[in-house]
Amino acid sequence: MNELESLVFVRKANDSDAPFIYASFLKGLYYDNEFYNMIPKADFMENYKRVVESLLFKCQVNIACLKEDPSVIVGYSITTGNTLHWLYVKKSWRKQGVAKLLVPVLPNFFSHFTNLGLILRKTKYPELTFNPFKL
Repeated sequence: MNELESLVFVRKANDSDAPFIYASFLKGLYYDNEFYNMIPKADFMENYKRVVESLLFKCQVNIACLKEDPSVIVGYSITTGNTLHWLYVKKSWRKQGVAKLLVPVLPNFFSHFTNLGLILRKTKYPELTFNPFKL
């Protein structure tokens, strides 16, 4: 067991995780994507919450959390089959392997992205295909 795995484990999401997921997904997509932040903020937040709700209902949502306190989320992934819909890792936990714990097998598609996500796709994962219609 490596150091990260002694601190963090991956579990399925539960209802108490939803507020954190909604907030981080919506804020991340709005503030770190130059296309979405052209939409008036109130309109985006009100309407895109329904998209996130649909993903949470239809997809697999995995939570990386602290072993000593499973209510402390360090990151999460939203996937279906070979599509990554969203991956979030708190800044203080990045570059430590949390993303690989959440998504151990590289997907073929991604349906949402941030500016950082686009950079990673261009530099590390050029084989990933953007398709916002994959579910």
